[in-house]
Amino acid sequence: QRVQNLSQVQPRILKRTDLSQPNKPHAKHQNPQEIQQNALATLKQGQAELATKIMEELVHNTYECMVCFEKISKVNPIWSCSKCFALFHIACVIRWHKKSQEEGGKWKCPGCRQFHQEPKASCFCQKSVGDPPLDPYLIPHSCGEVCGKMRDETPCPHPCSLLCHPGPCPPCPSNGPIKNCFCGKMEYRKRCSEIDHGMSCGEPCEKLLNCGRHECEAICHNGPCQPCDVEMEQTCYCGKITETRVCGSEPLLDESNPEDPRYFSCNNVCGKDLSCGHHQCRDTCHPGPCNPCPLSPGVWGSYCPCGKTSLLLLAPNYMRKACTDPIPVCREQCNKLLVCGKHRCQSTCHNGDCPDCSATITISCPCGKTSESFPCKEVFPKANVNLEKTLSASIHCDKPCNTLKHCGRHTCNRRCCPANKDKSDPSGLHLCKFVCGKKLKCGHHTCEALCHKGRCGRCMNASYDDRSCPCGKTVQQAPISCGEPFPHCPYPCIQKRECGHHDAQSHLCHFGACPPCVVLVSKHCMGGHEIRKNVPCHVDKVSCGKACGKPMRCGLHSCNQLCHLGACENGLTIEDEKHRQSTIRSSCGQPCGVPQSCGHACSALCHPGKPCPDTPCQKMDKIYCACKRLFREVPCLGRSNPTQIPCDEICHLNERNKRLAEAFGRIPKTAKHNIKYSELLLGIAKACPNFVQMIEQKFEDFIKSKHLILEMPLLDKVQKTFVCELARSYSCLL
Repeated sequence: QRVQNLSQVQPRILKRTDLSQPNKPHAKHQNPQEIQQNALATLKQGQAELATKIMEELVHNTYECMVCFEKISKVNPIWSCSKCFALFHIACVIRWHKKSQEEGGKWKCPGCRQFHQEPKASCFCQKSVGDPPLDPYLIPHSCGEVCGKMRDETPCPHPCSLLCHPGPCPPCPSNGPIKNCFCGKMEYRKRCSEIDHGMSCGEPCEKLLNCGRHECEAICHNGPCQPCDVEMEQTCYCGKITETRVCGSEPLLDESNPEDPRYFSCNNVCGKDLSCGHHQCRDTCHPGPCNPCPLSPGVWGSYCPCGKTSLLLLAPNYMRKACTDPIPVCREQCNKLLVCGKHRCQSTCHNGDCPDCSATITISCPCGKTSESFPCKEVFPKANVNLEKTLSASIHCDKPCNTLKHCGRHTCNRRCCPANKDKSDPSGLHLCKFVCGKKLKCGHHTCEALCHKGRCGRCMNASYDDRSCPCGKTVQQAPISCGEPFPHCPYPCIQKRECGHHDAQSHLCHFGACPPCVVLVSKHCMGGHEIRKNVPCHVDKVSCGKACGKPMRCGLHSCNQLCHLGACENGLTIEDEKHRQSTIRSSCGQPCGVPQSCGHACSALCHPGKPCPDTPCQKMDKIYCACKRLFREVPCLGRSNPTQIPCDEICHLNERNKRLAEAFGRIPKTAKHNIKYSELLLGIAKACPNFVQMIEQKFEDFIKSKHLILEMPLLDKVQKTFVCELARSYSCLL
């Protein structure tokens, strides 16, 4: 009951010490600064309500931590943010600090995102080390000492006099010093902690304006008064022009008498007669009397008009007595700076004003690719007038910029781009305005920054939901940055395979499907020929390596493919497909293979129910001479027309030598050769019979030919060894 009474008394203290509305004038005289002050008072009242709400929720155990969304009990150590006054479990804040720590050890509060130092558990006023013990007579987590905090961002020098409390300190109840309003007619006083930006009394200001003649008619205001805007007729100093101008636009000639008439400068040549009575003033319209005649002997000096030669050297006995007397000139170049301020006079030393500038200036367009020439006197009509930028802006070319922007990817398509001339690009014309849009490292979001060089920054999205592994024993707590990998779970996987097997060595918990099952089982081959043993469980297609042997749909052939899955049909062209559909039994697509009269097999596609086509056989036959030394490949001749080629002179010579050798008994008529082949030759002949047959045929053709060198195709190391061994065996026969 005492705790409930305390929760009711403390809010009343906060409300009683809240700011009262300051004395303010009538609403019709209220200015924007007073409206801002009233809004500040309302904000401070809301801060007092925030402190009251935090107290009530702590007393009734209803305050939630923004990290774990659990209730903060009276005995849980807490950490209080000094900026937003939010409360958190100290364990939650330390975990948040470790995950979001930046350079320098700083981290951001989960509530207000303001930087803080390392979090430590303490009371609200941070005087106690660690969370204070629970006291039924105090607010939970309060140390019971006087708060003593200074009210930051206020001129109040007094510390908070309440007991240690959550939330912001209430405004100071003391009164501040007496101050005057902006115009100084009214006095006012505000609370000590209230920020004072001054006050308006709502009466006319009546301060003297800058003209020194009129008073400010605006309502009492902050800052200097506006310049006088009363219009009156004014005459220029030279008396040539009279016009209506603002009263305070020109300074007073005599500030001691503000009622004097006002004057201004028309910026034209004065033209008043000088004191000499012969010349006029050439200065710009000016206040006060004109200067003495510059041509008078006392003002001119002792040099010629160009200033390079002394008058004593030009005319030693000549003495000027009046301004009208001529001034001796020299033969040097004048070299005075012309009116344009850029070039110098090229004429010989002369009296009077220098002629107009005759030089030509080249002005380029904003991009600098096109230029035009202008007379200097048009670009710089006066020393303080520069029309170069105006003329440059009037010149435009149609050449596109085509310069890479700062991003290095896109080009500038602007015509006559000024940034092409000034590479520093002060106006930012080459700053790429496209959004980057590249995939971030997380793989889920795109870069939302402007197009830029280099790598994109890290993804700033985060999840505030905890994430767990499939077994539920490892939990990744929020906040989780987008793309952050899940930590490895050290526990074994609990997922069950569809096959029902268990690994001999269990693998760790993981996301997604389990690795393939490697338990060895027995499975039927795809063609159903036999059962294969020691096959990994995950292998679905098992082949025995034998020929399929299933009967084809033609009824004449069997499948010659290796053990396979699915139909045994070969692919057929459109014509073969039409041929197959026109027969009684469908063609299997394999060669017919029926022996023909010539001895060769039919090479047409399978054609059940129809005789083989009567077409010339395209196979090649070899015909030999009588001694079998010469041969020739010819198209198939059929069995009925055996043909031989005639022997040549070498054949007859060999036959004659053979008969002579037999007559003299040097060569027996019948020779028997018992050759023992090596295991290498026998092994290769068994493994590659087609290759061995091809090599023997080449050897036979070489022996019967007239060539002395046998050229072999490209062979690998094993094939070369076989050819050499076989050649040695042939040498035993020769």
